[in-house]
Amino acid sequence: MKWIKRILIFILLIVVIGLISGGLYLRSLKPTYDGNAALAALSTTVEVTYDMTGIPHIAADNNTDAFRALGYV
Repeated sequence: MKWIKRILIFILLIVVIGLISGGLYLRSLKPTYDGNAALAALSTTVEVTYDMTGIPHIAADNNTDAFRALGYV
């Protein structure tokens, strides 16, 4: 009877560790919506803002820079 209790505690411990590590992994995949990034291929400054739903809005001086920023985003 004692060994069944130990096995169940071990399984519970493995499940808890799996849930914690899975939550941390999913949290690491979340994108950052603030800060600055330097892209070498841009010729001018590009501003990317996000609205309340997470949709990016890109303001650039030319189409090439806008498309490169869109690819980065």
